Amino acid sequence: MRPVGLGVLVGALLLVALSGLPTAIAGVPSDDGRVLQAAGCHEGVEATEARECLVVGGKRSRPLVMLFGDSHAAQLRPALEEVATRHQLRLAQLTKSGCPVAVVDSLGGRVDPHPDCTSWRKSALAVIRRMNPDTVVVASSYHYQDLQSGEGSAASVADYFKTWRSGFRKTLGSVTAAGRPGVVVVRDPPRFGNDLAACLAEKPGKSGVSCGLSRSEAVNDTNRGVWSVETAVSRGMAKTVRLDLTDEVCTSSFCSPVDVRGLPRYFDGNHFAGDFSVSLWPSVSGALAKVVRMPPSKVDGLTAQRSRGRLLLKWRKAMPGSAKNLSYRTTLTPQRGWRSKGAKSYACSGRKARCRTGRVPANAVYKVSVVAVTAAGASIPLKASTRKLK
Repeated sequence: MRPVGLGVLVGALLLVALSGLPTAIAGVPSDDGRVLQAAGCHEGVEATEARECLVVGGKRSRPLVMLFGDSHAAQLRPALEEVATRHQLRLAQLTKSGCPVAVVDSLGGRVDPHPDCTSWRKSALAVIRRMNPDTVVVASSYHYQDLQSGEGSAASVADYFKTWRSGFRKTLGSVTAAGRPGVVVVRDPPRFGNDLAACLAEKPGKSGVSCGLSRSEAVNDTNRGVWSVETAVSRGMAKTVRLDLTDEVCTSSFCSPVDVRGLPRYFDGNHFAGDFSVSLWPSVSGALAKVVRMPPSKVDGLTAQRSRGRLLLKWRKAMPGSAKNLSYRTTLTPQRGWRSKGAKSYACSGRKARCRTGRVPANAVYKVSVVAVTAAGASIPLKASTRKLK
């Protein structure tokens, strides 16, 4: 058998074109379509030139994160947008259907549907150099090899990994050569069958078991091999970390396309649903915090309880960002005419996600501000009124 080389990559790209992004976007709910499209930032198969495209803007003094890769990078955009919004970052997107991060030549095939990948990737790397991001998040599908249709010998698989290793090293070298930005290498997540959508529709309530796969099926040998290659290439590079989201989908033995509430994690066999992608933001935040300086995330989940004439405020812990020793500053200011009725202002500071006031007049209404603080800076203040808190 011939080794996995250009022909194998060509066949894989054809498969992606026939069953991947364009078809998926046309048939999914608008809420899930945002996974792969954001203000036109994601490019289709025909694109030949990459362009600067900001998903989250802001002051130029804020760190810039760049998302780079194919549609399996684009599916991380909702999570990254959440991180950028909460941590005061800027976010740019450079993604194109069927065009992996690794420099692999797909121009030689007679039926190759992605002849413009090479030129787009070159221009994308030029955009990265021009925009000079603080961090680049790279992600690709591992599924660019022939689907074992006559190409599955040990020699061909080994050759595929060798090709990927060389191409991945070239890309990371190009990315890190420009200003030495931080790099987050994301593992391609578990993959389900192309019939997943139909299975989820046919078996509601039991789809987590009926439509799931064993971990060894959803995370197959090729996935493990490509991740091993990407880990080995990136491990020796400065300011480079790896993010493996497999355990967000799988237990030690089973992978489910729906969560414990029965809500879908995927909108097709290999792309995250929008809401699930957003839910991954704490994991993404933790990885980014290792390579880019960012303040804590904005506090959320604020509640207020009245007990024995006092107010007790509680909130969910913020993600610390790139520094330790997270603490909170809380202020309560009487609203409208309550100061004349004897309501006093209160302030709390400390590491606990709570604040207890002294005695307050019954039914007094306060304006609340909670800020998370570390040595890397202060979060966006959470502002609320106790009138609207439970």
